[in-house]
Amino acid sequence: MRLVLTGATGFLGAAAARAFGAAGHEVVPFARSLGHDLGTGQAVPAIVAAAPDAIVHLAGRTFVPESWREPALFVRDNVMATQEVLDACRLTGASLLHVSAYVYGQPCYLPIDERHPVAPGTPYAHSKWLAEELCRFQAGAFGVPLTVLRPFNIYGPGQRPPMLVADLASQLLRDGRMKVLDLEPRRDFLHVDDFSAALVRILDAGAWGHTFNVGSGRSHSVREVVEILAAAWPGGADWACSEQVRPAEVPDVVADCGALRDVVGWAPSVTFEKGLQAMIREMQVPA
Repeated sequence: MRLVLTGATGFLGAAAARAFGAAGHEVVPFARSLGHDLGTGQAVPAIVAAAPDAIVHLAGRTFVPESWREPALFVRDNVMATQEVLDACRLTGASLLHVSAYVYGQPCYLPIDERHPVAPGTPYAHSKWLAEELCRFQAGAFGVPLTVLRPFNIYGPGQRPPMLVADLASQLLRDGRMKVLDLEPRRDFLHVDDFSAALVRILDAGAWGHTFNVGSGRSHSVREVVEILAAAWPGGADWACSEQVRPAEVPDVVADCGALRDVVGWAPSVTFEKGLQAMIREMQVPA
């Protein structure tokens, strides 16, 4: 299958490109760094010229604090850019695998399934929800085969700060120690290779017409992250906590991925501990 992959040079996009290539798909990479600026009205002709069978839409802004400072940028790059992708789907007949985000806000129950109420709590999450709604409406109006994927907390090699795991790994590499604000919050962490495998499974199965959560189905506290990284660091590592609780902190998040498992047979394969240990090894620190 010939795929246009937006955001192809980013953390998720680079891993997805490798996974799609290994599965035998032809990947046409699109990214701002490659001269394709989605959200400005300039990218649609280039996508149409690529004549894709499907578009996997990963491009967008993700840094939550920036979304509070400049929400208009998130509307442009997460919503208007999605409109351009939809225009390209309409013109080419391509299917769309749209990668959204965690849009549930404070959990009403755990684990969180796709029927959980949506309550985006940041301009970033709201922009991703708006993009989802745009996809659903226009896919129905124009007959675009669509599936929406809602990833929880993805981590792995190639990720950069300020995301938690990448930030702590960066601190270790720079200082040999770690500092965190709060040890208590728990998140559902999924290795980027498992995320990429989910994309491939959905595409290969032609599983259109769904909204899927994708996560590990387990949560780990910041304390656990720090302790695993410290133990994996050669010779061990010190860490400290300033005990600063963020406003409106979500205490715990766990994904229910039963729908994705039932429809395409996907399940995560990289345990959190082994994933973190592999990140330390890949930092090429002498043993």
